[in-house]
Amino acid sequence: MKVLIIGASGYIGSNLKKHFEKKGIEVIGTTFPEKIEGLKFFNSVDSDFKDLDIDLKEIKYAIICSGISNINECKMNSEMAYKINVSGNKKIIQQCFKYGIVPVFLSSDAVFDGLKGNYTELDETNPCNEYGKHKKAIEDYLIKSKEEYIITRLSKVFGTKPKDGTFITSLVSQLKEGKVLNCAIDQIFCPVHIEDLVNLFYLACEKNLRGLYNFCSTESFSRYELANLLKSGLDIKQGKIVKCLIKDINSLDCLPQNISMRSDKIIDALEYKFSKMSDHIKEIKIKIELY
Repeated sequence: MKVLIIGASGYIGSNLKKHFEKKGIEVIGTTFPEKIEGLKFFNSVDSDFKDLDIDLKEIKYAIICSGISNINECKMNSEMAYKINVSGNKKIIQQCFKYGIVPVFLSSDAVFDGLKGNYTELDETNPCNEYGKHKKAIEDYLIKSKEEYIITRLSKVFGTKPKDGTFITSLVSQLKEGKVLNCAIDQIFCPVHIEDLVNLFYLACEKNLRGLYNFCSTESFSRYELANLLKSGLDIKQGKIVKCLIKDINSLDCLPQNISMRSDKIIDALEYKFSKMSDHIKEIKIKIELY
């Protein structure tokens, strides 16, 4: 089995590449707009799979990590974001189908409006922002295609390596710097650790899963609750956490409230056990001086 990762230079894509390679899987990764050694330059909007100069018959899966994920950028530069997130990704998927490659699409909990939470794969999607609408468009396109695919609906992804740029380590660093954090009590989600995420992707491909799955932790938190867990669990004396509502957060586009999801389907399919936030807090505490 060979795997193509479109967007292997980003946080998720690079971690997926490392994990699959550790498992003995040959990976071809792409990068754009910068050229990076070891990765093939590929513009999803203008390029063709033939430009990769590889034997496409050997590729079983194409994991699609490319796209603009910043909610404000999707709103502010809506035309360009649509061109990349929807038109570009549709082009990639069409080429997957053409060459008999199974597309693995990274979707998001942003496809939900956040009015009820605890969403399953059977719940109706109704995004309130442009980013979520882009993800829904590709989900709908794949589902209607009647071809083989995997849709992985992600919650907020985090890591625990110092200064890795993910939101948990960023919260820790900001608190240690003595900053005041405005955290919404009604912004609820199920953060998933990067190691859980890459394990799920590998197992889903290895076991030939098909269809739509929520890739999220079994634990849900509000951002306010999570910030307080970090502050108390890590004994951080600096910084201040202030309650607010999601409507008070300055954003160019709608921010959904409760987008917690259920991961029963993927747990049952893979007999998977997710890591706990308490364990990650203990892990961070051991090397807190590095954050």
